[in-house]
Amino acid sequence: MLIGLMNFLALVYYWSWFFWPLAFISSLIRAITRSVQGEDDWVKSMLIAAGCLMVILAGLTAPNFR
Repeated sequence: MLIGLMNFLALVYYWSWFFWPLAFISSLIRAITRSVQGEDDWVKSMLIAAGCLMVILAGLTAPNFR
């Protein structure tokens, strides 16, 4: 079941590879700046960065799933 999810995320990554690094970096920077400023909503940005990183890693490691 998780391999199927990772294969789906890899397919999403293959079709939109240019979006994910930009989204990861921007949400990570947003989370760091909000946490340093003491705002409470930095967790949402960190979860978005984690999701983007998961899609990127699924796309990079998908050929090893077979």
